[in-house]
Amino acid sequence: MRTSYWVTITTDANVPVADYATTAGALLKCFHDTFGAAPTLRTLTGTQPGTLTACHTECHIAQVDALPASPIVARGLVDFTSDRKGDVKLDKNRLTTMVRNSLPFAVKVQKQIVKEKFEEEAA
Repeated sequence: MRTSYWVTITTDANVPVADYATTAGALLKCFHDTFGAAPTLRTLTGTQPGTLTACHTECHIAQVDALPASPIVARGLVDFTSDRKGDVKLDKNRLTTMVRNSLPFAVKVQKQIVKEKFEEEAA
């Protein structure tokens, strides 16, 4: 079964253009660290070893406005593939705690399940 989520991380404060690269790099590293390690994924999803067969993440990071300073938003599509029936649950509280603990600045974390069902293409 495949389950997908939109995960959005937004800086609470405006970030000057001069600090964009550093902040965007920290957000990208946060996505990688959060969704790139099997033990972390098991904690976030409450699954047992071997239940998740894949996790794929695409992340887009940009400033909200092209002003001298504005918030930076990291939007990611996170796809989980599992050998069990039903949706893979992504624990919002654990996700928020992990993200906030890994970043040196305050952020807002949002997640939303993608409702469309994905079908495997017949070969």
